[in-house]
Amino acid sequence: MAPACPEAGRITAGGVQHVNGVPVCQSSYADDLVHPATTSRNADLLPYASADVTILDAVTQKELNQKVAAVEDVEDTLWVGSPGVAIALANRFAQARSDKLAIRMCNSILIVVGSANPVSRRQLTQVMQHPHTTYLMIPKDRVTAPAQSLSDLVEQAMDHFGECDTVIATGGDKMEAALNLLGICQFSLVGELEHGFPLAIATLPNGSLLTLGMKAGGFGVDTTLLHAVDVPCTRKGKAI
Repeated sequence: MAPACPEAGRITAGGVQHVNGVPVCQSSYADDLVHPATTSRNADLLPYASADVTILDAVTQKELNQKVAAVEDVEDTLWVGSPGVAIALANRFAQARSDKLAIRMCNSILIVVGSANPVSRRQLTQVMQHPHTTYLMIPKDRVTAPAQSLSDLVEQAMDHFGECDTVIATGGDKMEAALNLLGICQFSLVGELEHGFPLAIATLPNGSLLTLGMKAGGFGVDTTLLHAVDVPCTRKGKAI
């Protein structure tokens, strides 16, 4: 288990998870309406774990890379973590690619903000007037019926998918629900819009392509979504 993502302000020290220098249970994640962080100790999340579970401390990406590189039975290890561990594994195993995937020009972008994290809501206000975007946001009162709110939000999103060739979603459960409804079971990662904000291309059941941007609710700064919508719309034919 390697939850550190230092480049996005997430570090693990002494088994305690910090977000931007604050223990996670004292951060805005403590106020999440669906998955509130009630502890900052990662071991508390594994009450029945055996001795076969190792939690990796890391305060820099270099440190995380070194610890992942030191694992001998890496092929038989189940890796759990954030983009930080994905970077470490890529550094250990990935071959340099000469075939770059291009980002397509986007005609219309749908932004689905399914996170109640205040960071996501501030990010959305920056992009509301963008000419190429349609946005949907989960209501602040979803605490009374989070499951129904999720269902309603995804149902609204489905009404717009046919008009959009790019979907940017914040909140993993929202993206998962949308992908399931769209019949998408795999996609090709083509890069990152920012640290911890991957960009992908998926093929819909009808054969058309859909560009996907996927972000955890609390990741990024206030202008993250604004920068994200400009990338797909301005990089036609350019590889990343």
